[in-house]
Amino acid sequence: MEGAGGLDQPGPGLHRRRRLPTQSVAAAPFYRALEQAGLRRVVLYARRHTMATLVLSKTRDLKLVAVRLPHADETLARRTYGHLLPVADRATADRLGEAVRHAVQH
Repeated sequence: MEGAGGLDQPGPGLHRRRRLPTQSVAAAPFYRALEQAGLRRVVLYARRHTMATLVLSKTRDLKLVAVRLPHADETLARRTYGHLLPVADRATADRLGEAVRHAVQH
């Protein structure tokens, strides 16, 4: 039975999610590798967030995160990952304090 909107359209309240062919083609080797390694399946797109979080935690550089994702500028990266910066700032301040204490002692 066809949807209310015709053969190509789902009925009221139904939404058909379509994947672009390139998404499934790109994801297939990733999912095969996970299976062969005996690892659980994870959402491929979520790996972007993992990468961005790791890069930001190591470099504290939003511009680099924006370039790696790639975003046109830092604005989206700041909105998405900016909450991580206070932790990064605290870690940087701690390292700077340790360096100053070390310099004063020697």
